Amino acid sequence: MVDICITIPTILIVNMEYGMTGRKMIAGSMIGGMKDTEEMLEFVVKHIIKSDIELIFIQDVNKAMKRLVENKIPFRFVIYIGNTLKPAA
Repeated sequence: MVDICITIPTILIVNMEYGMTGRKMIAGSMIGGMKDTEEMLEFVVKHIIKSDIELIFIQDVNKAMKRLVENKIPFRFVIYIGNTLKPAA
């Protein structure tokens, strides 16, 4: 099997005359489908790939947003919500 990667420019010019007839649709995904996601996760586990993140608690989201606006973040934020969830009744 040969994989082909096609990128779309950030600005896409479409002839609206073409798009307005015949119920045509342009659709896509920036991250791929479920199969692509599963393959990526298997690859990450197999090769022990880790990402640099800063774990924050839900109550600190406003502080994190302030740091984001000020461009004072070294890594991506991951919001831990495990302590906010309640068991289903």
